[in-house]
Amino acid sequence: MIVYLDDEVNCEKSYFKIIINFQSSKLFKILYLSHCLLLLFLLVSGATCSSNSSSDAEAALLAFKNELLGAAGLSSSSSSSNDPLANWVPSNNNNNNNNNNSSSSPFCEWTGVYCNALGEVDSLNLGSMGFTGTIASELCSLWSLQHLDLSNNSLSGSIPSEIGNLVNLQYMDLNSNQNLSGAIPLELFSLQDLYYLDLSYNAISGNIPSELGNLLVNVAFLDLSNNSLSGELPLELWSMTGLTELVLSTNPLTGNIPDDIGNLVNLQTLSLGTSYLNGPIPSQISRCKNLQKLDLGGSDFSGSIPDSIGELQNLTTLNLPGTKLNGSIPASLGNCTSLEILNLALNSLSGEIPEELAQLEHIMSFIVNGNQLTGEVPSWFSKWQYVSTIFLSNNELSGSIPPELGNCSNLKLLYIDNNLLSGTIPSELCNAANLDTLSLIGNKLSGDITTIFMGCTNLTQIDLSLNYLSGSIPAYLGTNLPKLLVLSLASNNLSGPIPDELWNSNSLNQIQLNGNALNGSLSPLVANLTGLGYLDLDDNELEGIIPPEIGSLSLLSYLSINNNRLSGEIPVQLCNCVQLTTLDLGSNSLSGAIPSQIGQLINLDYLVLSYNNLSGSIPSEISADFQVVAMPVSSFVQHHGTLDLSWNHLSGSIPAEMSDCAVLVELLLAGNEFTGSIPPQLARLTNLTTLDLSCNQLSGEIPEELGQSPHLQGLNLAYNNLTGSIPAQLGGIQSLVKLNLTGNHLSGGIPNELGNLTGLSHMDFSDNELSGEIPAFLSNLVSMQMLNLSHNLLSGPIPSTMGNLSGLSYLNISDNMVSGAVPEEGICLKLNASSFLGNPGLCGSVVNTACPPGEMQLLGGGGGGGPRRKFLLSTGAVLGVVMSTIIVKKWKYIYMNILIRIFLLFYLSS
Repeated sequence: MIVYLDDEVNCEKSYFKIIINFQSSKLFKILYLSHCLLLLFLLVSGATCSSNSSSDAEAALLAFKNELLGAAGLSSSSSSSNDPLANWVPSNNNNNNNNNNSSSSPFCEWTGVYCNALGEVDSLNLGSMGFTGTIASELCSLWSLQHLDLSNNSLSGSIPSEIGNLVNLQYMDLNSNQNLSGAIPLELFSLQDLYYLDLSYNAISGNIPSELGNLLVNVAFLDLSNNSLSGELPLELWSMTGLTELVLSTNPLTGNIPDDIGNLVNLQTLSLGTSYLNGPIPSQISRCKNLQKLDLGGSDFSGSIPDSIGELQNLTTLNLPGTKLNGSIPASLGNCTSLEILNLALNSLSGEIPEELAQLEHIMSFIVNGNQLTGEVPSWFSKWQYVSTIFLSNNELSGSIPPELGNCSNLKLLYIDNNLLSGTIPSELCNAANLDTLSLIGNKLSGDITTIFMGCTNLTQIDLSLNYLSGSIPAYLGTNLPKLLVLSLASNNLSGPIPDELWNSNSLNQIQLNGNALNGSLSPLVANLTGLGYLDLDDNELEGIIPPEIGSLSLLSYLSINNNRLSGEIPVQLCNCVQLTTLDLGSNSLSGAIPSQIGQLINLDYLVLSYNNLSGSIPSEISADFQVVAMPVSSFVQHHGTLDLSWNHLSGSIPAEMSDCAVLVELLLAGNEFTGSIPPQLARLTNLTTLDLSCNQLSGEIPEELGQSPHLQGLNLAYNNLTGSIPAQLGGIQSLVKLNLTGNHLSGGIPNELGNLTGLSHMDFSDNELSGEIPAFLSNLVSMQMLNLSHNLLSGPIPSTMGNLSGLSYLNISDNMVSGAVPEEGICLKLNASSFLGNPGLCGSVVNTACPPGEMQLLGGGGGGGPRRKFLLSTGAVLGVVMSTIIVKKWKYIYMNILIRIFLLFYLSS
């Protein structure tokens, strides 16, 4: 179509004419007036809202404060004893016309509150203030809020759903509140401007909502770690291409990592460890070219490490410990030349350490302990000039230690424990001038250490335990190594005396020389080691006395000199070492009494004085010990709650005050000369698991109160002079595993209540005077492995169900008066005749004696028989009981057997 100029001009004139006519019309005037009124309304409303927003914000903040403090106020960990929000008080100047923001919005001056130019709250920084309350929903009316930090408090409750009202929120940090719980509110995902979200270290549960990936498109930092989130990772998560940090570790998440992980091309940190995620590590992870930190440790992944990880050339940290990976270490990792930390520990990796890793010129930590690696320790480690940590422990590495390791100038920690290394330790290791810790435990290293470590002046820990080192302990260990704190040479072939110079060290805190052939005496110079906290000299050939000077070691918490040749008395001065938690002087030739001052050792919870020649009584002051489980000055590994005074010559009664030893777990007093009765107060030891009072001269009855011991697993009262019956209350100790009452004078029947001890594995009631029948409930004790009822007065048949004890490996009911057929089923078929000797009334194939016709009725208690038979049975039984009371115990069983045989012969012949 052709348009001419004149036509264009005419059209334009017509248009303006229409406009002018409309403006002069009545309709235009009405619309114009309506528009003006609307503008006026909005201006008035805005002014009203503006004037109210300050008071509304103040009210919201004050409500928020009240909920933050909670009913309990501030937590004990708060950095200030005062209220950190003390200046959050209601305003008294709401009508002030001053336009200054600080006066029109006084809350802008409150602690942790920051406002924008309009006097609106845009930031709350309230982290680490010790709050214990909840997050009030009123907070969510602060629609201008952009930054919210409530981290490192002790808040509880859930995240309010009203959080979705904070439409301008960009940054939210609620990490490390521990008690913040509930699910992630779906309303959170309407915050389109949010780029930083940290909810880590709380108790948040439920699934990770799929809405996360669809709505939070701007989030770059997402940390939900250390919560209780479960279920599988939503597929939508892998569409969040803007993510640079994704941390979901330490949650019980399941499922696998999909190939879509390669979509997160901007990702710099990925942490999914300590979860139940499984399946292989996808090779598509190599598409995350910006990845710097990859942490998948402590999950259930399978398969091998993908070779494609070698394409991640920006990777600085690769953390895959405890992920059940197998195969070899991929040589392609040598291409990750930016790697600083490589942790592949606690997997099932095999093969040799690939030489390509020598290219990791920035590596600082190389951790591959707990695998199945073979081959030698690489000499090319010397190319790692920045490496400070090398952990190679618990593998199958062989050969010698390469002296080139001394060229690693920054090496501080070297652990090659529990491998197959042999040969001598190279002195060149000391060329690594910064070497701090050297641990070579559990290898086959040999030779002496006469001069090896003289140049290692920065060493703080040396552990060469469980090797084949020989020679003497060099004196320079106490003089030339000024920083040495820990020296462990345990379980080697070292000999000779302990050099006096060792006791002159200014730094040593822990010494372990146990398991050698050291001789000589323990020098009084030991008192010079004023910082000594741990001394273990077990299993040597030390002799002489314990020097009294040892009592000046005020920091000593662990002293063990078990199994040596020490003599003399326990020095009273030793009781000045009030930090002692462990004292083990067992298996020596110590004599004299236990010093009453032992009650000064109020931190003591492990005392072993067994297998000595100690005499006298147990001092009642010992009840001041074993009150608390006290850790030593340094966190040394030890057992707690053991008091072992067994196999000495101690006498007197067992002090009832021992019931005050609240943390006592094992009370071992066997093999002494204690007399009197068993104190019933021992039942107050509620933590007691083992009570061994065997081989003493205790008398009286077994206290029924012992049945109230809730955790008792082993009760041994054998070889005493106990009388009376077996208390039925013992059947209430549900935890009991071993019960030994042999060699006493107990009488009566075996109480049926013992049938409740379903966990019992060992029962020994032999060599007593128990009577009655073998109870049928014994066949219900399915955990029973050893049952000894021999040398008693038990009668009647063997329960036919006895064969049901499938776990029984030892049964002895010899030398009783049981009769009838031995059950021929189950475990009884595997026993031999020796288990039943001295019971002439038994018959059956197990005892190689045929059962005569009718014998089951006579000796099995089945009824029948004439008056003569009943008379003979009654007479024999009465005669047996009478004679057993007048004949000494040693001959009782011989007499009873002869009597029964004569009686049976007479009866059968009749």
